[in-house]
Amino acid sequence: MDSPATMDPQSPDEILLQQVVARLDQKLEQCRQQQTHHPATNYTICPFPDFLVGLDDHGIQSPKLASFGPHHKGKDHLLPFEGHKYDSLSRFLSRTENLGRNSSFYVQKLMGLRENTKRCYSEKIAMFPDDELVDMMLLDGSFMVELFREYEEDMIMSFQIQQHPKHLLDLFRLSLLPTPITNPQEKNYHPLVHSIQSVKQLRSAGIILRQKTAKSLLEIDFRKFQIPPLALKIPPVAIDDFTNTILVNCVALEQCLPDQSKHFTAYVCFMNCLMKQPEDVGFLQSVYIIKHVSADEKCFLNMLNSLGRNVSFSVRDCYLWKQFREINLYYNSWWASIRRNMFHYNNIMLYCSVLQIVVGVLSWSLSGK
Repeated sequence: MDSPATMDPQSPDEILLQQVVARLDQKLEQCRQQQTHHPATNYTICPFPDFLVGLDDHGIQSPKLASFGPHHKGKDHLLPFEGHKYDSLSRFLSRTENLGRNSSFYVQKLMGLRENTKRCYSEKIAMFPDDELVDMMLLDGSFMVELFREYEEDMIMSFQIQQHPKHLLDLFRLSLLPTPITNPQEKNYHPLVHSIQSVKQLRSAGIILRQKTAKSLLEIDFRKFQIPPLALKIPPVAIDDFTNTILVNCVALEQCLPDQSKHFTAYVCFMNCLMKQPEDVGFLQSVYIIKHVSADEKCFLNMLNSLGRNVSFSVRDCYLWKQFREINLYYNSWWASIRRNMFHYNNIMLYCSVLQIVVGVLSWSLSGK
């Protein structure tokens, strides 16, 4: 009698294939479940990106006075400010209670918004229970309304309607952008390098750096044919903790949300190109482009260089693409090359003249003895 047929054992390659496919299927299923609960296209509020965490040497990413939203709420050093929020809530309710809109009215309205609110937050941010979430929404929201009423309410509200900010930081960022807000792209511009030269290098090629009067610090201008010619005009900026906090947080927001314009990212990368050494910072101070330096220049340079290295940036797609292109075209021109050679020649002649004077003084001093 014939023995029963036996199944051929699987080869090592077949076993490996099944293991890899099973692991991939498991990961894909986890990814689909995360997308179902936290659609990537919906959230607009996310934690500070990991690649910028190293910049937090001076508490740039952490609030120092007050928190809004769940991410930092409840931290000990922020608790004293919560009393001011309740004062704002009291003022807010006192203005609307005669219209029949008391705390119960607003709580019911906010309860209907809590699911949409949850979807605005990245899954990396721990969310409160519903009762605490609604309480926070009313407390933080009423404080914002009272703040806007006190500080230029009409301007802020009209701006909000026109630009549709996603949240408070986005509203603040949009208020600092140049008007009209444009982000033109040049399809035929394909730069080999995404940078320009430093202040010292540009000056050696004959480019003049001047302060520009503008409403936005982002309004950088360079044209070859203007009065004076070859002038790179930059609005003044104060180098202090406040400016650093604005730059880092606005860049972080632009990096987290792909559909945002990258104005602050482009500005930081442009300024990072200009300021490579403390002497570059010193010259910008001398022409009043940089002012009120309250910290060590090296600390600011380190922050700027770290941002410039870590962010995703394309010259072709940024609002400063014309400035990048025109500066590079001029710097690599034959005329700029002549100016650089003359600059270096003049420096050498100056050093020789100084050396000749020193030698003459020493000779005269020794001969007198």
